[in-house]
Amino acid sequence: MSQKFLRDYFAAQYVVESSSSALSYLNDWTRRADFREVLRLACGITNDATSLLKGVLDCENVSEADRNVLLAEILAQPMAADQKLVAKSSDAIVNWLDAMLEDWSIDFQGSPRSEGLEASWELVARGNPIGKAQQSVEGALTAIHRARSGPAYGSFRQRMGGTRSAVLSAFADSLEVEGRLEIQFTPKAKAGTLRVAIVEPQLM
Repeated sequence: MSQKFLRDYFAAQYVVESSSSALSYLNDWTRRADFREVLRLACGITNDATSLLKGVLDCENVSEADRNVLLAEILAQPMAADQKLVAKSSDAIVNWLDAMLEDWSIDFQGSPRSEGLEASWELVARGNPIGKAQQSVEGALTAIHRARSGPAYGSFRQRMGGTRSAVLSAFADSLEVEGRLEIQFTPKAKAGTLRVAIVEPQLM
């Protein structure tokens, strides 16, 4: 384990075991990437992450992209929190992604078209470039796929099935596929392309 991970873990442990003074220390997460990681870890190790999760969901002095990516990363891990709040957080993430990918259309979805590919599931889509939001969308989709074993799985699966975005509706099927998620955006002048694939783990 890296020194950074140990530092973040012990900081998260301090947050969980200390009073509200420790939580107020983390209010600066909107400007500090290392605080975001501590907050995520704290949600994963506490017996009840409801107050921490609510603090992130209700935060207004941060971009919608940053808030939803952190929410997705929190929900991607095994954690305990009020299920209504978990569902509300899932809805917020999916609503934001729905707006980002609403105009994207699917070129291909299903098993890979070539036997030479390692992927066991693939989606190819195209649409209007989303600029700087591209990295945030990648982060949120990756976290949602990891959430298959977390408390938000059912909420994500159900909510994505009813989105306006054809990409999100199709992506919901990937939650049933085990493997490593790979996402590749290709920005172009007038249209972008997106490839999402589930790659089977390679055994050594």
